Amino acid sequence: MAETEYYDAARLVSEVQELLRARGLNPDATGRAGKAQAGAGMLLRALDITPGMDMVDALARSVDKPWADRD
Repeated sequence: MAETEYYDAARLVSEVQELLRARGLNPDATGRAGKAQAGAGMLLRALDITPGMDMVDALARSVDKPWADRD
């Protein structure tokens, strides 16, 4: 039995946008980031990869965001 593999859907979206820019296109997911990430998640699952985020990356992202109620 193979070990479950994980990949961050948001990272995939970012990497695809970079690839498209390198090909001379102008990808813009403004207002549609949720749809882009959902599509990336579907693609990952179709490739037998579980959409997920590294725990260290998740913690770093949560620390980088300001707390709304910290005052």
